[in-house]
Amino acid sequence: MPAGYTSYADASIDVGLRPSRVVGKVVIGFAWAATAGFAALALAITIRKGRYDEFIADQSLATLDALASADDIVRACSILLIIAAIAQAIGVVLWTKRVADNAVRRGASNVRPKLAAAGWVIPFASIWVPWVQLRRSLTATGGSTKVVSRWQAVTIATGVLSQLVLRAGTDIDNATTLSELSDAAGRQQVFAVVMAIAGVLSVVVATRAIREVNRVVSRGR
Repeated sequence: MPAGYTSYADASIDVGLRPSRVVGKVVIGFAWAATAGFAALALAITIRKGRYDEFIADQSLATLDALASADDIVRACSILLIIAAIAQAIGVVLWTKRVADNAVRRGASNVRPKLAAAGWVIPFASIWVPWVQLRRSLTATGGSTKVVSRWQAVTIATGVLSQLVLRAGTDIDNATTLSELSDAAGRQQVFAVVMAIAGVLSVVVATRAIREVNRVVSRGR
C-alpha cells in the first residue's frame, strides 16, 4: 500500500462520529473538583471532631459558638461538594450518550444510547445499566472492558463510603449524650478521610477509562 494512502473504508468509519474527548475532559475536571470537595469536607469534619472533643473534655476550651461555627463549615463544604458532584453527573450523562451514539454509528447493535444516558439518573440502575452499555460499546468497537469494570468498582466503593459519612452525620444530629456525639463524630471522620482517598483513586481510574473509551469508540475525537 503506497505511503500516505487511506482507504475509503477506514475513512468512512469517522463519518458522523460525535466528539466526546472534550466532554470527557470536562467530566474529569469536575471529578477532580468533587474530589477536592471530598478532601475539604474530610478536613472540616476532622476540625469539628476536635472541637467536639475539646467541648467534651472541658467546656471552657470550646464554646457553643465554636461548635456551631464548625458545623456551618461542614455544611458549606457539603454544599460545594454536592454542586461539583451534580456538574460531574451531568457531564457523565452527556459523555456516555455521545460514546453510545458513536458505538451505534460504528455498527454496535446491542447498545442503547438513551438507556446508557438515562441509566445514570434512574435509582439503583446507575450501579449497573450505564456500565453495561459502556462495556458493550467497547466490545463492539474492539476495545477491552477492563478499564470500565475497574471504574465501576471504585465508583460503587466511593458511593458506599459517602453513604456511611451521611449516616454518621445523621447519628451526630440524633445524639442525645456527649458520648454518642463523640462516637458518631469519630466514625464520620474516619469514613470521610477514607472517602477522600478513595475519591482520588476513583478519578485516576475514571480518567484512564474515559480516555480509553474515547480512543477506541470515538476514535480519539
